[in-house]
Amino acid sequence: MLKRYALLIIISFSFLFSMPKDYWLHNEKVVLKKDKFYTAWVYRDKDSKKEYKKILYFRWTLFHNNILTMHLNLEKFNHQFVLKEDMFQHSFKLDIFDSSYGIENPFLLIMFDSFDVKKKEVHFTFLIRDEFGSIEIEKIEEKR
Repeated sequence: MLKRYALLIIISFSFLFSMPKDYWLHNEKVVLKKDKFYTAWVYRDKDSKKEYKKILYFRWTLFHNNILTMHLNLEKFNHQFVLKEDMFQHSFKLDIFDSSYGIENPFLLIMFDSFDVKKKEVHFTFLIRDEFGSIEIEKIEEKR
């Protein structure tokens, strides 16, 4: 009986983690030093002359006791959160736009991958999910 439940749990997890290749509309590895910004325009309808857009900034400010403090600003709305390298507190999810179709809103997900102690850099995975593929990201390069 216990073996059946174990098998059922294993099968359930395999379906949960087997996402299609195109599940994430945007999948980018980001490396940031302390107080350096990742900046991008987020466009809602990529084929409509890029009329509706939001500005996105995020950065990290503190890494202490394996806890990373992050700041994110999406269209002048500030968010502060902490991330850890463990499985349950390593990501932050935020809706980007409201869905006009009454289904899942397009959202961004920032996952904390690792902290490089020698270089004092943080490695992130920056993901965007949109069922209809209408979101476009245009990264703004930092001027030196």
